[in-house]
Amino acid sequence: MSKDIAGDSRVKNLGRKRLKNKNGILTILLITLTAITFWYFLVTKKENAKNEIENREITEIVYGEVYSFIEQGTRSGYIKFIDEESYLAMPSTKSPEASFGDAETYDIIFIEGKCSFLNEKFYLGESVKVTSLSFYDQDSLDKKSYDEIFVSTEPNLTDFENGSIEQNANQWVYRRKINDIEYNFPLERSKKDIPNSTNEFLKKYEKADTNRPSSE
Repeated sequence: MSKDIAGDSRVKNLGRKRLKNKNGILTILLITLTAITFWYFLVTKKENAKNEIENREITEIVYGEVYSFIEQGTRSGYIKFIDEESYLAMPSTKSPEASFGDAETYDIIFIEGKCSFLNEKFYLGESVKVTSLSFYDQDSLDKKSYDEIFVSTEPNLTDFENGSIEQNANQWVYRRKINDIEYNFPLERSKKDIPNSTNEFLKKYEKADTNRPSSE
């Protein structure tokens, strides 16, 4: 009987040892997995932060690349330089909600501009062709049916062209004067695909039916 009891005891002790060893291995694996996950998170976060900084800090202007900027209280504006002498732009505007809420039209503006590059600045007011589409309500905007169109080549027609694109420290900015105060609006790379010409811009819209019933 004593031999059987001793044998059972040894078996139980061996089982406990194996279970303890198994638990120890699982603990080590869990700690290792946690450490790897934490390391990956830190590396990924650091890389994402680096990419975000590189994306936000525009240190050079690349022709053909679209840049965005946000003025105070407006939606993003966009600009793309074709070369040192020409650019395409869609200036910042109020949001549709703000425009319609103030009983104003919502305008989408497209500019084909000529510029001059001097002293590391792009002066945007050399000459421009401004095309502005006005929408009376959200329904027109949703249908891309403009109510009025305005086209002009008059100089200094928009506030936008009175500004410049220039380098401030190591960051390119859109710079213009508002109420006699100079403001710098940093450029950021944008994935927005702005039209390459006025004709291409207009192809996305159509003139609204002037005989449509009033929305009132």
